[in-house]
Amino acid sequence: MPTTSSVIPDALLLMTSACPHCPAVLQSLSTLLKAGKIGQLEAINLSLRPEAAANYGARTVPWVRIGSFDLEGLRSQGELQHWAEASGTVEGMAEYFSDLLKSGASNKALSALAEDNARFEALIPADPVRYQSAYALGCRCRYGRPAGQRHASTQCRSPGGAHP
Repeated sequence: MPTTSSVIPDALLLMTSACPHCPAVLQSLSTLLKAGKIGQLEAINLSLRPEAAANYGARTVPWVRIGSFDLEGLRSQGELQHWAEASGTVEGMAEYFSDLLKSGASNKALSALAEDNARFEALIPADPVRYQSAYALGCRCRYGRPAGQRHASTQCRSPGGAHP
């Protein structure tokens, strides 16, 4: 997985007719499509195609997939553009995993790893510059909570033995 991506991701939006936030997300994605930030946009109305929710594992709307990132709920155009630009990069995948774990979606993170073993690169940094964020992510994976919120008996240590 590269650290920068020249690949323009595709986007998928799952929405319903009754969703008050779905039109805004659809408009934002349409703007990104026109600006060339995403290459293709598919929108599925779950009111008419309810089976699509099960096919994608969606439990809420709006639900957006940009590249490899599954995003739930209302997202601003800026957030959607950020994820489009981060798509296909190691840093983007590391941020995605961090966000999933912060929000308590560890099962979703594990499923994403099971889908593609190359995503492990986002968790195991190859260069020391990314070490600090990977350290925090590793502590969250190991203990199921942010590094600063662990039990007194639980210790996260860097390779040198000290807390970063």
